[in-house]
Amino acid sequence: MRSVLLGSVLLLASTIASADTSIPQCASSGTLASYIALGAGGCIIEDKVFFNFSANITGNVPLSTSSVFITPITTALDPGILVNPNMLVMNTSGVGDFFQDLALHFSVRTLDLGARIKDVSLGLAGGGVLSGATSINEFVCVGGAFANPLAGTGCPVGNQVVNLNVANPPPILFVEQNFASLTNFVDVFKDIAVHSGTAGSASISSFTQQFSEVPVPEPLNVILLGTALLAVAPILRRRLS
Repeated sequence: MRSVLLGSVLLLASTIASADTSIPQCASSGTLASYIALGAGGCIIEDKVFFNFSANITGNVPLSTSSVFITPITTALDPGILVNPNMLVMNTSGVGDFFQDLALHFSVRTLDLGARIKDVSLGLAGGGVLSGATSINEFVCVGGAFANPLAGTGCPVGNQVVNLNVANPPPILFVEQNFASLTNFVDVFKDIAVHSGTAGSASISSFTQQFSEVPVPEPLNVILLGTALLAVAPILRRRLS
């Protein structure tokens, strides 16, 4: 009896998860251009789908979506992406401000039976400044999608909006914030900027974006708990009779 029930549970979990088998795993290292090309289908990191990548680049120093690289972070219960934007500006002229600005948007959703997301973190992992400045200003719409994804505005009323900022200077290199409630979906916008000033330099070589999860997928927990109760119920009845 117990083996039949357990087999049924595993079959159910396999059937539900199979609905996402057409989604590819994210490449070990791919350009932002290749992630944008995935569109609404996206790709999988651990039990999360990263999709709907888009970008807008401005500035007076060239930068392209083909020079920005993304690598999956597969840390258990803390999946995410390592981004190498390769942003660098230098100004020795003493005139004006050399800068690059990358507006980046993407969405993250949980696969069926995957663990729900409980928080978000942002880390400025590599780069430096010499009389210049770097910053990443991020907005996360928890449980909803931005109406204006490349501006980070228009999160539906009633959905929590989380704001994260890292910068140098001052050296604020890592921030993390919990969500008010667990969620299966987040929409992310970040404005990544480097400025040289009139006579300096600035660079961002890498930053991390991760989404912590609850330890165990809750829907599967409920199924397994119910299965366990059904399995032991006959034994308890026999002992009490």
